[in-house]
Amino acid sequence: MEDKNAIRKYLLEAITSVFTFAMLGASVAGWLLDNFLPQEFIGDTRGYFEGSFFGLGFGGLHFEGIFQLFGLSVVLAILLLIFMSDIFLSKYMLMWRYLFFLGAALVSISAFVVVFGWFPPDVWQGWGVMLATFVVFSSISMIPTFIKVKREDKQYEKALSDYRAKKAERSD
Repeated sequence: MEDKNAIRKYLLEAITSVFTFAMLGASVAGWLLDNFLPQEFIGDTRGYFEGSFFGLGFGGLHFEGIFQLFGLSVVLAILLLIFMSDIFLSKYMLMWRYLFFLGAALVSISAFVVVFGWFPPDVWQGWGVMLATFVVFSSISMIPTFIKVKREDKQYEKALSDYRAKKAERSD
């Protein structure tokens, strides 16, 4: 019973954080596209972005984009469950599971880009901005996770050494 509650809690936290990071990343990417890329760099693409997910940089997020983002959030939450929980792949270190998750997430996001036409697939600038945004937000999310794991490992090591010391005292 405890395992089911832990899984439910994990899923709720995963879905919430994935949706939050996706919205933040999409907003930053749209803002970057709209404000910092020179017009001659991206070409005349304003009409292309109409109705797509990245149209938010040019005048608001459309309903199609909201549903596309929701679908991506669901996919990422499932990937997060597969790679980051102790249910699957529990034999791997956290770092490897996180890297597997990031690889699968990048593939999923790329598939959404192509399928839903978030930007023209043959424009390398769009891929560059997407990759840069992905790397920055992935790095930002990895740092606190690894700090937390290191801190917990130190606490467990201290508790284990205290336990061994008390056990050695009792046996003397």
